[in-house]
Amino acid sequence: MFHYSILIQFMKGDAPAMDQHMEVIGRAVDYYNAHSRMALNPKEIVSYRLKDSRTLEVVLNSKNELQEATASKALRLFSQYLAAETTPGNLSAFVTNKRLFKMQSSRRDETPAQTDSRTKTAEEMEFACLDNGEKLDRIYEMLCEILENQKRGKMQ
Repeated sequence: MFHYSILIQFMKGDAPAMDQHMEVIGRAVDYYNAHSRMALNPKEIVSYRLKDSRTLEVVLNSKNELQEATASKALRLFSQYLAAETTPGNLSAFVTNKRLFKMQSSRRDETPAQTDSRTKTAEEMEFACLDNGEKLDRIYEMLCEILENQKRGKMQ
């Protein structure tokens, strides 16, 4: 198995931050993985995370080796899904010169387990997109839940 890190940014300079579109990006990852399993060279997006508010990192696994410089071309189906008018919450408004993204790919020499240990879960990415007040509310709810669980444990 071959592993590639692909950094993705919108082509359009005035596009909003990438973190505002994580829901549709998550659906695109699911769509890509479901459809690319049947290809001659099966590929899978094993993780995706925000590097910063405008840069998404996708880790792609491929059964066969891809050229490092063109590994991002393997994400064509991913981009097509996001730009399709039929996709709910699509990103077609950000297409410039028939391109949605600019991408930079590099080969990784680590296993998927090593990659997964450093990637954020969907819940962590959702939390990162909240404003500070919403984050504090979530933290307070979690603390209340922990304290309640501790009380239950002492009663038993």
